[in-house]
Amino acid sequence: MNTTEARLFLETLYMGLNGLVAIGIGFGPHLDEKGAYKHKCFQESFFGWPEQIDQILSTAEKYGPTADVYVCPLLRDRHSREKGTGTSGFFAWADVDEPNGREPQLLGPSSLVVDSGNGLHPYIYLGRNDLPAEQIEQLNRRIALLLDADSGWSETKYLRLPGTWNHKGAARGGAPLPVRLVDPVDRLGDDLNLLELDALLPPVPNDSAATDGEPIEPPEPKRVADPIVKLLNEEPISGQRSEQAHRLIGLCVDYLLADAQILALALRHRPTVDKYGSRAATEIIRSIKKIRADRASTGANGAKANGAGDAPFTLQPIASVEMKSIKWFKKPLWQIGFHLLAARKGSGKGVFITSLAIEVLEMGMSVVWFSGGEDSVQTDIKPRLVAAGMDHDEQNLYTPDGRRLRLPEDVDHLREQLRVVHALRPIGLIVFDPLGGFTGKAKTNSDEEVRAAITPLNALADEFDCVVAGARNVTVKKIEHGALAGVLGSSSWVDVPRAVIVLAKDDEDPHIRHAQCVAGNRRSGDEPAVMFRVDGVDVDGLDEPLPVAVPIGESTKSIDDLLMKQPPGRGGTKSKDALMLILDILDEEGEQESDALDARVAQALNLSAGTVQNLRADLGPKGVGLIRYRKSYGGGLIERWYVSRSGAPRQGKFALDLDHEKNDGSSSYVLETSRVDGLVENTLDPSLPGGKPDPLDPSISGRQGLDLVDAAGEPPPGVTKSAQLPLVAYCPLHGETTIDRMRAGITFLKCGCQQ
Repeated sequence: MNTTEARLFLETLYMGLNGLVAIGIGFGPHLDEKGAYKHKCFQESFFGWPEQIDQILSTAEKYGPTADVYVCPLLRDRHSREKGTGTSGFFAWADVDEPNGREPQLLGPSSLVVDSGNGLHPYIYLGRNDLPAEQIEQLNRRIALLLDADSGWSETKYLRLPGTWNHKGAARGGAPLPVRLVDPVDRLGDDLNLLELDALLPPVPNDSAATDGEPIEPPEPKRVADPIVKLLNEEPISGQRSEQAHRLIGLCVDYLLADAQILALALRHRPTVDKYGSRAATEIIRSIKKIRADRASTGANGAKANGAGDAPFTLQPIASVEMKSIKWFKKPLWQIGFHLLAARKGSGKGVFITSLAIEVLEMGMSVVWFSGGEDSVQTDIKPRLVAAGMDHDEQNLYTPDGRRLRLPEDVDHLREQLRVVHALRPIGLIVFDPLGGFTGKAKTNSDEEVRAAITPLNALADEFDCVVAGARNVTVKKIEHGALAGVLGSSSWVDVPRAVIVLAKDDEDPHIRHAQCVAGNRRSGDEPAVMFRVDGVDVDGLDEPLPVAVPIGESTKSIDDLLMKQPPGRGGTKSKDALMLILDILDEEGEQESDALDARVAQALNLSAGTVQNLRADLGPKGVGLIRYRKSYGGGLIERWYVSRSGAPRQGKFALDLDHEKNDGSSSYVLETSRVDGLVENTLDPSLPGGKPDPLDPSISGRQGLDLVDAAGEPPPGVTKSAQLPLVAYCPLHGETTIDRMRAGITFLKCGCQQ
């Protein structure tokens, strides 16, 4: 990239001005099926001028080789390129595909000309006094008529940034062409003044407030208030015509008239027309905007606001409100906006969001991920992302380093950090998992406190034009009144987000998930659900397969019905049968090749092999620790995975009856287990005479397990009461270990950690 040329262009275009530079980047340039030039993703960023010129250049230099880089010729007064946000400027412009030879009539020594690689962009210098955006837009329209240019005259227009590349040629099979400043051979000796320029340019037919569309005839209000009628009938007063025009327009604003209605009346006002002549429409519109801005900052009575809490407001007619369409990121679930993603624990919220994050990264955008729950960035989030296809050295996914974010207290700092990331590469997704982990001291059942904490996320989604996703659990209790009623806590959790998406497990295949938007702005009510399957994927360097979401297609099942049918907890009868059969095969036949084992169990129970593979994860080191994995390498790569028993006892729902012959027959020895927070706690079956051991009993301190006894409280022959069975546990830092002892709700692990 030619950064010198880009710097020269920007410094000339915006000389002496202050505001925000709008930069647009078109990622993935290509030709669609109709041969039209398109981008897979278009993102815009805003940079302070002139203090952030180096960031503008570094951003253009980073993405210019593969993406189209555009700049808005007018600075903006806020983080928006909408009409009305453009500031004043020194240049008018045109977008000329095929020059007609009239360009030299307009180009003085201070004007600029850009060769876009597919035409010319002349920038005509307007003089030392900057002109308002509305007036520049009118000049642009007239210049376009003279030069037979495209209709790119709007103040919102994007044009290519010199020093970058035009990738249209590459999309058509050729090479990208440079976008560069050129010095025309034919130039005027001096710059034109406004009067000279006005004389050269043709008039716009029915010149009015219209810009990009057809000229409009402003409609008058059906009824005009008497004070306005009185001003309309006044005669021009020499030296006071500006005050008369301002007074009329201000009164119309105070009477809540729409902009077009005010324009129609002001064009009948003799003092206004006499004052401004052919520029009347432009000056009226400029005055309307100025007066509305003054009213917003001071109030109708002119009193200044003392602070944010005291800031006054003005009512405006809905006719002046611009309608907007929903911006979809991925139909039918993800809009540009703030979403709540709700599901029962263990339903795959993290896996589902991971699949969305991968799509965002593949589109060339950034992802910011805040993890505040049980998921670890090292052991859960990054491994899941890598399993789903992310590179190990991905530079465009960010996680926080420091204390946990608190909303709403830290929202200003959060916005600053996001702007830094957005300036480097546009943000496509912000994740809060779980959302409740970042609401600080807010009571989760308080509508007021929850609303105050999460409402700023709507504004962040709007500012960065991205998806914001916050995860929250659905109750494990039976849900009888629909999915929304199952979301834990205050109703604000579902009322504040733009949309609420709910996940549920399938009622037949325990590894199929369904996702549906159950609430949202402008939701029609018939949006389909989608299905995905959670499969396991091996990741080099990790000991166990990791879950990934595999799309299946549209779902015909109701999320509400699934949540009503689905009992709390995990899995069903087939799931348990599959787990028991895996253990039986490993106990009886020893180590098995993982794919062959899955296929064998799947065939026996009429399940899919993928379902068995994912169920098997419950038995591994991150589950109950009953199986272990071994890799087989070939040519430096992992060729096969093998599964074997870990040596830990089968307990609880996996318990194996130990038939032992005694003099009076056989007895069964059963050791019960319950899984709590990733640990396995052993207790004797309370139905047995031995009862439960007291975990606070000093006699069991330091022991690795509990004795196995029969119904009479005696151990099997050949086994003493001092013999121990290891209690398997999983430590996030040290992996598989055993429980040393339990005290007052704290579990002490053999590795030295506490849980």
